[in-house]
Amino acid sequence: MTKNLLVVAVVVILIVLGWYLFNNFNSRDVEENKSSGETKGETVEVTQEVEDGIHAAVTVDYAWDVKDKPAIRHNIVVKKGSTALAALIKAVGEDNVEFEKLNSSGEVFIKSINGVAPSEGKVWIYQIGYLESNVSPNIYKVKEGDKLRFIISDQN
Repeated sequence: MTKNLLVVAVVVILIVLGWYLFNNFNSRDVEENKSSGETKGETVEVTQEVEDGIHAAVTVDYAWDVKDKPAIRHNIVVKKGSTALAALIKAVGEDNVEFEKLNSSGEVFIKSINGVAPSEGKVWIYQIGYLESNVSPNIYKVKEGDKLRFIISDQN
């Protein structure tokens, strides 16, 4: 009986540890060194002024498509009912997002972010947490605490 409890306890500890590591450590996410203003790693964090609304994080990740360009995470606040596309525009500015409408339902294809268009055979996708979204970014409604990641990925 005690052996079974020990096995269960070890399994639970491993699951909790795995969840913690998965949610808190991504090889491209490293905190900003506050004292010197330099970054340790490849993510720069930008926090916008806090206001009423839905709080979310928007990361623009150039993956390995653009060397020497760090991922940038923006902590933003958007109005209730805002879309992932609106959150991206709030994070990087309207002039820094180029997209085109694909069809009459209004779905969009992101062509470039911050002047970066993916190389041949790659596209901009977005994830909610670490899961790729299957909905156009101008349709998905941002929820409180969402972590949106716009990342260059292989075209499927």
